Amino acid sequence: MALDRGSDSLPLSVGDRVDLIAVDDYSPDGRLLVTEARVLDIEKDAVTVAVPVEGVAELTATRRWGDVALALLPG
Repeated sequence: MALDRGSDSLPLSVGDRVDLIAVDDYSPDGRLLVTEARVLDIEKDAVTVAVPVEGVAELTATRRWGDVALALLPG
């Protein structure tokens, strides 16, 4: 799934693992959507990540109503 990078400045590389977190006006702490999504491609304005099929519907709905933040996992 391709996600907008916006002002994201994480030093990502292809193969990195990221958590995807829902960010909206209703939840100041965010909500974990997907853990350990693998970065497949990086472009200037987008990051493409592999998401398990069971997380696609919720992630798609979240993108419609809010933003998705990337959290780089150590390692």
